[in-house]
Amino acid sequence: MNDIGPEEERRPSLPDEEAFNEAEALYHEGMANYQRRQWRAALDAFTRLQEIQPDRPGLNTLLDEVQWFLRLEEMGPEGKAKVAPPEESEEHEKPRRRLWWIPILLLVVGGVAVFLFLCQSSRSDAQKRYLYNRGQARLAAGDYEGAREAFQKLLTLDPGNQSAEAGLEQATKLQSLALWYAQAHKAIKDEDWDTAVENLQKILDEDPNYEDASQLLEMVKRQQRLAGLYNDGTRFRDKGNWEKCIQDFSKVSDIDPGYRKEAVQEHLFFCYLKAGEALIEDNQPSVVTANQAIQRFNSALLIHPKNQEALQERNMAQLYMEGLKFLDQKGNAEALTRFQIIYSYRQDYANGQLSQLLYQIYLDVAKKRVNGGDYLAALGYLKAALALDVKDKTKAKSLFDAVVRALATPIPTSTVTATITPTPLPTATTTPSPTPTPTSTPSPVPMPTPKPKPTATPSPQPTPTPLR
Repeated sequence: MNDIGPEEERRPSLPDEEAFNEAEALYHEGMANYQRRQWRAALDAFTRLQEIQPDRPGLNTLLDEVQWFLRLEEMGPEGKAKVAPPEESEEHEKPRRRLWWIPILLLVVGGVAVFLFLCQSSRSDAQKRYLYNRGQARLAAGDYEGAREAFQKLLTLDPGNQSAEAGLEQATKLQSLALWYAQAHKAIKDEDWDTAVENLQKILDEDPNYEDASQLLEMVKRQQRLAGLYNDGTRFRDKGNWEKCIQDFSKVSDIDPGYRKEAVQEHLFFCYLKAGEALIEDNQPSVVTANQAIQRFNSALLIHPKNQEALQERNMAQLYMEGLKFLDQKGNAEALTRFQIIYSYRQDYANGQLSQLLYQIYLDVAKKRVNGGDYLAALGYLKAALALDVKDKTKAKSLFDAVVRALATPIPTSTVTATITPTPLPTATTTPSPTPTPTSTPSPVPMPTPKPKPTATPSPQPTPTPLR
């Protein structure tokens, strides 16, 4: 040990694989020198090996043996310094020296055999330890395939090694989790929410605390619901189911106001507008449905306050609702005024229901004029009724014909000798004129009263026969 020289500086730590390779090289170098009986070179190799693998099995034994052999080289048979025998040494010393080396040779042979056995065993143990450490290092680095490979090799060397089996199981599990996690992130990027939910749920089933899988799953489910509502709303819009469309897109805005904000708002505006129009076109117009339509138009205007179509629809719906209220209260004149304004803008308003309401009002007013004897005014309202686009005009046509006949049929008179004051024709009363429209009939104009013929005894003028 004293001839080894000053201690070398400690080498920097090497990665596991590189350190293992260097250690194996030093081991083989030391063994080669050992077998050649080059004890000092063997001691140097084993000493450097000890710096790298201080716990290597059998290494201390090798160092002791090499140091012992070095001391034997330096000592003679009687414990004195070894001196090369002179050529003229006596012949009787040679047998004794030859016999002295026999036990040493036997000891060396036995030591080598034991050493080789220990070396083989220590080498196997070192390789197993190296593979286990490598597997753990690959696990820590996230190289699960590398970890699985190391543990599988260890199991090949040592079948049934529980540590290797546990390491392989852990590496396989972590590899699966990492794969599902990567697939979930890709699905999120592609907005494939169903696939993302499936992969994240598999992760949480295996490891409820795996990274941020729980938070991701919550976010993905939220996006999945938003996408489902959005797609449902679009489908209902295409089918013309305006109320369901409004319901789904409103839920989207409630859950996440920023989710496809512009598209959602445009969908809602369109559906509010169409829902209001659908309520106006109800086959049984009422104040309630008209009021609901106004609310839908107002909702559309909250999205686009200056939209002219929505403004006009809301204003006409307001007039329509007021007219229906007056009609329920028998206020035909007030209802007529509002309906005529709407009719001037759109003759097919409320899916033709407005024309039918106007027809009925004109007919009712004409009947009242006839009952009051104002045939000419009745005739004007009946003409306006007949000009409307309604399916059944039978009643108006029948009454119109009766009024025309009444105006044209004189009343028979008896011969009289006295002067008879002519009976004037009924004076037409002033009635409110309907607002002019492209197809409306002008207000009836009162006919002039005929003048009596210049005779000595004027005969009475015929008067219309009252309708019964």
